Formats: sequence, structure tokens, C-alpha cells
Amino acid sequence: MSLIYAASLRALKSLLLPFWVPVLEGVDNVPVSGPLILVSNHPTVLDGLVLGSVLPRKVRFLVSTEPLKVPLVGWWLRALGFIPVGRGEGAMDRTLEALRQGDCVGFYPEADPTHCYELQPFHKGVALVGEWTRAPVVPVTVYGSEQLCAADCKYVSGGHVWITFGKPLYWQEGEATADFLERMRAEVRKPLQNPPAPRPRPRKLSHWLCTALWTPTSWALLKLADFVRPGGKR
Repeated sequence: MSLIYAASLRALKSLLLPFWVPVLEGVDNVPVSGPLILVSNHPTVLDGLVLGSVLPRKVRFLVSTEPLKVPLVGWWLRALGFIPVGRGEGAMDRTLEALRQGDCVGFYPEADPTHCYELQPFHKGVALVGEWTRAPVVPVTVYGSEQLCAADCKYVSGGHVWITFGKPLYWQEGEATADFLERMRAEVRKPLQNPPAPRPRPRKLSHWLCTALWTPTSWALLKLADFVRPGGKR
């Protein structure tokens, strides 16, 4: 784990997790070593921050090239080991190489943030990678973030975010790519069919201190997201 990743992780654990308080289920389903594919729904643009903060290992997310063009932000994401997805970036080759090296790679197969819990069609790339590498695929379901970071919000609110890690899936010999992809999608969708009961907003002092930090910070980040990806794709 690089120094930049370790420092970023420590900062997020201290400053984000008291604000977006994670409620975790199934973390034991995440292998702590070896090649691993995470496939998650994507309610908001900030899901990767909280997901990366609670994992027991480093994760390299695939990310579109738009934020990578932003000064400092792009440098930071590349320093974290994120894999750019775009024309000429060689995302597939980089992903396969990362898995060959035993890394954990995170996919958002819906591509853009959805701001809802109705799963959009999954892009088939993640199924192909799972088929070619035979790496375990852990389905991840994020719930609660959409209410905290709605599509038209001016700043992000604090509260609980539920993250469920399903049991690893594997490509089965002779299985069609589309069928493997649908199995992933079905497992990600399962926890959304029985959502958890709402919880009161956290009352700890650390939560309110982080709220004072994240209210202006998230306003600036969302303004930046609107500039980088116009059209409501934040």
C-alpha cells in the first residue's frame, strides 16, 4: 500500500466515516488477499470513498477520465491506483494486469451514478474479466447514500450508509457471459428488495464536527462534479 493511499485512507476513516456512518454486513465475504473483483451499485458519486474506507484491503476502482482531467483531483486518483476508463487508456489490459498481480479491483457496471435503487443495465466488461481471470466476484450493495447525496442537492448530508457484501461468485465453465452478468446483478439487487429500517441521525460529537467540515467541502465538490460532468451525472 502506497504512502498516499495509506494517508488518504486514514484521513477518510477519521473525517468521512463519522459523517457517513457505515453499517456493514458480510465483510467476512471479502478475501483479504489474492485477486478480487468487487461489483457494486452506484447511487452517488461519493460511494467509492466510503466503500474504500471500510474494506479490509486496498481497492483500485475503475474511474472515467473526466475527473482525472481536474488538477490535483486527477493526480490524487491516479496516485491511489485508480484505473482510467476511456478511449486509448487501455483499461481492460490494466485491469487484467492488476488482477494478475493479486489486486482488488472495484467495478461500477452501471457506469454513471443513478441516484436511485432501481438497478440499471450492467456493462458486460466485469463479466468478461471474471470469466477470463476466474477471480472471485464479490457483489456489493450500497443503500442510504442516495438520501444523503441526492441528484439535485446543494451539499451532502450526514447519516447512515448500509453496505452489504455478498458471497463470492465465480464464472462457471460453459456459462454465457450474459448469464454470469445477470447473476451478479441479481446478487447486488437482493438487499435492495428488503431495505433496512431508517436509523436516527448519529448524535456523536465527531459526527457534528465532521458535518461542519463536509457541508462546505461537499458543496465545492458537487460544484466541481457539475463542471466536470455536466448533465446531472454527479
